[in-house]
Amino acid sequence: MRVVGIDLGLNGAIAYIDDDGGCRTFDMPCYAVRRGRKTQRKIDKRGLFEILKGIKTDKIVCFIEKQRPFPKQGIVSAFHLGEQQGLIEGILLTSGISYESICPQEWQKEFSIIRSKNTKFASYEKASSLFPNAKLKTERGKILDGRCDALLIAEYGRRKVKRG
Repeated sequence: MRVVGIDLGLNGAIAYIDDDGGCRTFDMPCYAVRRGRKTQRKIDKRGLFEILKGIKTDKIVCFIEKQRPFPKQGIVSAFHLGEQQGLIEGILLTSGISYESICPQEWQKEFSIIRSKNTKFASYEKASSLFPNAKLKTERGKILDGRCDALLIAEYGRRKVKRG
C-alpha cells in the first residue's frame, strides 16, 4: 500500500511512503501571476494532477491536512486555503484516489509536536529521524517545513491504516 500525505498551502508539499518504508516528497507545484505591481502565486493544477497521477497505484490512500481559519487570519487567506483544499480533493476524486481529511492536531499529537514552541523545527526533527534519506532542507539549510509536515501526515496515515 502507498500512503500519501498532503500539506496544503503554497509552501505545502506532497509525500508518499511505500510498504518498504521508502518515501518521496514533492513541493506543491505553483506558478506566479502578475497583477499590477504584485505577483501572486497559485497552485499549478496540471502539475498537481501529474504528481498524483505519477504516484497512483492499485492500493493507495491519501491523508490531507484539514484547513480551518485561524483567529485574526484574513478573509482572503482563509478563502484561498479553502479553495486549495477543494481543488486537491477534486483532483483526488477524479483520479480515483480515496482520501481522508485530518486535523493538524491529530497528526501532531501522534509525534508529540502539538505542545512544541517551534512546531516547524519539531516537525523537521521528527521527520528527519524517521526518514533520514529525505531531502528536508534547502542547499542553504532552510527547513522545508511543507515536506516535513507532508511526510509526517503520510506516516500518521500509514500507522492509522495499520491499526485498522
